Amino acid sequence: MRQKPYGSLCKNSPLALLLILYVRTQFSIWGAASAEEPIREYRDTRPTIDLVDTVRVLSADKARELEDEIKAAYKKLASAVVRIWTHDDQGRAFDADGQAVAGGCSGVIIDRHGLILTCSHHGLEPDTAITVGLADGTTVAGKTWGRFRLDDPKPLHFGPDIGLARITESGDWPAATLGDMERPTAGQICLAIGYPGTLHPKRPPLLRAGRILPTYPDWSRVEATTTGLMGDSGGPLFDLQGRVLGVLQTVEGVAGYQSLDPLREYRARLEAGEIVSAAQPASRALRGRNPQTAAFNPALDLEDRVQQVQRSVIRIMDGTHEVAAGLIIDADGWAITKASLVGSREQWSCRVFYTRDGKMVVKGRVIATSAEHDLALLKLDVRDWFVPRWADKRPAVGTFVATVVGRSAGPLQFSIVGAQAGPDLPRSHDTPQLPISIDPAIMEAPTIGGPGWSSAEADYYRELLQPGDVITHLNGIPTPTREEYGKVMDRLLYAPGREAEPAAGSFAGDWVQVGIRRGKTALTIPMPKIHSIREDGLRWHSHPLSLRRESFLTVFTHDGSLRPEQCGGPVVDLAGNVVGLNIARADATRTLAIPADSLQATIKELIARAREGAK
Repeated sequence: MRQKPYGSLCKNSPLALLLILYVRTQFSIWGAASAEEPIREYRDTRPTIDLVDTVRVLSADKARELEDEIKAAYKKLASAVVRIWTHDDQGRAFDADGQAVAGGCSGVIIDRHGLILTCSHHGLEPDTAITVGLADGTTVAGKTWGRFRLDDPKPLHFGPDIGLARITESGDWPAATLGDMERPTAGQICLAIGYPGTLHPKRPPLLRAGRILPTYPDWSRVEATTTGLMGDSGGPLFDLQGRVLGVLQTVEGVAGYQSLDPLREYRARLEAGEIVSAAQPASRALRGRNPQTAAFNPALDLEDRVQQVQRSVIRIMDGTHEVAAGLIIDADGWAITKASLVGSREQWSCRVFYTRDGKMVVKGRVIATSAEHDLALLKLDVRDWFVPRWADKRPAVGTFVATVVGRSAGPLQFSIVGAQAGPDLPRSHDTPQLPISIDPAIMEAPTIGGPGWSSAEADYYRELLQPGDVITHLNGIPTPTREEYGKVMDRLLYAPGREAEPAAGSFAGDWVQVGIRRGKTALTIPMPKIHSIREDGLRWHSHPLSLRRESFLTVFTHDGSLRPEQCGGPVVDLAGNVVGLNIARADATRTLAIPADSLQATIKELIARAREGAK
């Protein structure tokens, strides 16, 4: 069994393949001197306006220079980006456990007296009390100020999505500067810094990098390839000089940012606390997600350096379906991958990309696992294998990294580290469940039936069971009656006496062997635990997530967009060193990776345990 391969339904983009061929052709003709030249990647085919998206092609040295610029920009700008927490009817922003009680958005301080630029679609009236979260984790008091009215009587006209707020405590606050009147140029590098709703309180703002996309001259927004999520609304888009280009308005398709032109015209009225009516035309259409989201493309020297690690990358297969990526970490064939993707059985077929004898598929066996890190140690039937180089330190925020999953997966794209390594905490009020529905009308043996509960995660696995199936065992423990079934299920899922808390060591993505009787046939069906908080089906279709996507001891975050079945493989830096292992697609903005030092320590423990068990 496997996590449903949503991404396997998507074919590689022909445009992306043509892009690779085009880049290589340019280098074969013009040589390394073209490493800073833009290439054409996207052309809008609608008449009268010619929109061309440009992507810089960077050598290793130029990519390093850009990385240094981004690190310096984030260090300078992060302290000016704030989180705006709204209050409940009791005037609270947080409950006794430190969890937000009413939601929030992002913003950026634009003067040293604490004036904050944010969105208008929070809908709050001027002079509403808020709590302002700062990058260092502290909070200060604030109030909303003036904003634009979003509705307008004219058809297809809407107010600008801009609002102001203010820190009400005195201080000399770090402030960002606003960009000039010129529209940003298509292809230029941009930085999104904000607080997606999945980011835990007291964490610094999340960094994402991309480039400006071409837009129609009369569009009221700036579009970029950067990612966003609810909670990022009102967050700033910066250029590399630290100037604010816009505030996040929408994340449908590509990220759309409200331009700052209306702010310049109406700033005095907004600072006076007014709700201003000022219509602007709506954007004519929503663009689909851009096929090339990275800030730049690698030149051949950089691509070849990074792709060296591909010799140690494996794909773990279930027939023709990719289940997980993996990394060979020892010359004798030890490999590592994401445990929850391979936990349904012990033996797998592993496709390799580098071989001496022409054999492209080898057998791999799961030998040991680490539940805390969601890692599995495999033993492959190979010898004298290439061993990758490990990075000697954890990547800092602003470091470029690339996920290596094989050339057939599309062009190599570099993402940016958006948050430093640390624990990823479990979500509150989320207790992993088994997607099993027992018929309430049958009181004797636990029997499948009834409408059950539906979610984007549950539906695929619920189809594995049929109405009338009798549950006979859970992980080998007999469940002869409804009462015994309930007791076993409670031990698997809940902390003793506390149904709101998961059992110790219980995680979404854990596999449970479900024994059933179907007529006269006895079957064992592997089934994973899934989240009790349901995911929206449409959003899940656009951004499929890993089943185990939280509760990790130490991970860093990057903005590379992976399918869940691409997790388990390496993340490398500009020098081709392995800086971590992709362990989860957490949400539409974040991929989580275990840093190399934690990974190596866990690998040693797993190999020692495997060798001890073999004696």
